[in-house]
Amino acid sequence: MKKIIFALSTILIVTFCAYTIKCQDVLIKINQLKTYGQDIIVNKIIYDDESKANEEKNQTEKIINMELNNVRIVLMNSDFSSIYHNNIEIKKKEKININYGKDFQNSEIVNEDKIISCGSEYFNESSIIKISNNKKKIHINSIKRNGKINGYKGDIYLYKTENGIVVVNEVGIEDYVAAVVSSELNNSYPNEALKAQAVCARTYIAKRINNEKYKEYNAFGDDSTAYQVYNIVEPDEKIRDAVAQTKGEVVTYNDNLINTYFFSTSCGYTTDYKIWGSKKQKYLSSVHIKQNSNEPDETIEFDSFIKKKSKEDLENGYPFYRWNVKMSKSHLRYVVNNYIGYDIGKITKIEINNRGAGGIVSNITVYGKNKQISISNQINIRKALNPYGLGIKLNDGDIRSNMSMLPSSFFSIENIYRNRVIVSNVAGTTRDATDTTVENEEGKFVLIDTAGIRRKSKVTEKIEQYSVLRAYMAVDRADVCLIVIDAMEGFTEQDSKVAGYAHEQGKASIVVVNKWDLVEKDGKTMQNFEEELRGHFSFMSYVPFLFLSAKTGQRVSKLFGMIKDVYQQNSIRVTTGTLNDILAYATTRVQPPSDKGRRLKIYYMTQPSTNPPTFVVFVNRADLFHFSYQRYLENQIRASFGLTGTPVRFVVRERNRDDQS
Repeated sequence: MKKIIFALSTILIVTFCAYTIKCQDVLIKINQLKTYGQDIIVNKIIYDDESKANEEKNQTEKIINMELNNVRIVLMNSDFSSIYHNNIEIKKKEKININYGKDFQNSEIVNEDKIISCGSEYFNESSIIKISNNKKKIHINSIKRNGKINGYKGDIYLYKTENGIVVVNEVGIEDYVAAVVSSELNNSYPNEALKAQAVCARTYIAKRINNEKYKEYNAFGDDSTAYQVYNIVEPDEKIRDAVAQTKGEVVTYNDNLINTYFFSTSCGYTTDYKIWGSKKQKYLSSVHIKQNSNEPDETIEFDSFIKKKSKEDLENGYPFYRWNVKMSKSHLRYVVNNYIGYDIGKITKIEINNRGAGGIVSNITVYGKNKQISISNQINIRKALNPYGLGIKLNDGDIRSNMSMLPSSFFSIENIYRNRVIVSNVAGTTRDATDTTVENEEGKFVLIDTAGIRRKSKVTEKIEQYSVLRAYMAVDRADVCLIVIDAMEGFTEQDSKVAGYAHEQGKASIVVVNKWDLVEKDGKTMQNFEEELRGHFSFMSYVPFLFLSAKTGQRVSKLFGMIKDVYQQNSIRVTTGTLNDILAYATTRVQPPSDKGRRLKIYYMTQPSTNPPTFVVFVNRADLFHFSYQRYLENQIRASFGLTGTPVRFVVRERNRDDQS
């Protein structure tokens, strides 16, 4: 397969420009901060004479009003694709308090793991739930960062919406800043760099008190690269000390908080102001950063420069000084199309058209089979070539897979050719997800062969963790998911996780038990094996099973017919009239539930979308539409149409009627 390798270096552009700068940008000390206030009480030093900024005699003091104690951050799902969560699983480390109802007047102490969905009774009186843990961290199993469950300081708020649950973390600003610094940088950086980033992170979030995007949740931003990466890595003592040394400090110019830019690591060269805008800033210039001096940028042949290391470069020992990542053409097509919003076809090549000062890429052309597109601006380029899940190899040998955009726009591109896929009987040999086209009498199919996923106890290599992440990305692309079980090894926890993800994403699925030729059998072996597996896949009771042998070809011919069948079921559309005929029969056969004299009324049902089939049910009171009755209606629909191999979604909406009783 043809792949593209990015030989790259860094400038991990996070949020500040920290150089020996002679300008009027200054630090101010925040004494008192309040969540929703628009004013902050600030002790601030203003330097009247920029040429003598360090001389105490030229300093004057001025106080401006600001208030800010806590910040509120929206927590995205595990792959940063959405702010909406199907359910939230709170892990019990200590006793947690769940506050619910109007003005959080009801409270429950929970001593066990808790799963909260939109149908939870906690949402009966109010669409907002507050979760606290007596100043201890709250761990959310359903939100993972780098494959791990991190703890969140402060309180967690859950907002019930039509699209799912929105999670907001309200946390002290200094705790927030520490979790940004640990995620944007790491503890390998010297103390001064950590302090600079702390000031930048604090300035950035303080400037976004009135964020319009998340106004309905009173949130300042989210935890993705669109704002500031937050709590990907939990801060250690070194980072907390650096943050404490800058407590309350932000950057202003003419009494206003400013946009700040930060180079965490250079590739040997910096760039100028043009990557952030057209307004010239004299302190943002391109220089060659050497051990003993910073020289003005000179003409270089960047492709050859970036592929080697120079002992002269000041930061040659830092992790992001050099990095590389390999991308298959199928991955590039997926991420580029996802970024621009339409399909340009199979990627044939990518060209770098222009570089800015220092060698930074400022414009590229992506050639697709259907169309070619031009992408300008370093931030757009980095986002379009999203490397999430691939594993970026750093200068120190470490591998990062959680980055949703390239670390910088200082890179070169090299085309490489490799065998299409390495096949072995050892699970985990295939590291990447690869595409293979198969055409037979059933039609044309594209198979995405994901990495073999080993038992959790065997997942010791970092790269194996990335194989699991790549499997998740393959699920996102697929129309039908084949969950392949090794008949000799049996069910694994990793199988359950990938299957659960396919279920959550609404994908049609088939459980395929491979290597069936190696199993010693009697008359009930297959039946017993399937019953045992169905116990593990109880959340996918609709899924069909197929026992085959890829080696001998046993039952392989049945597979493609089953793929077509489950895909058709996943795409089925039922008319509103037919649905309401089924609804009338079902409600006559089993009366809807009631509570305290008030009975559930179901007015009608319709299907707005497919893949998976999604049904909207209009009722008088959503809290009376119990899960058990929803399951009953689902079974009635399945009995009428089959719907084998596909999940079904129900959306319950209240509709006011004067005759409710």
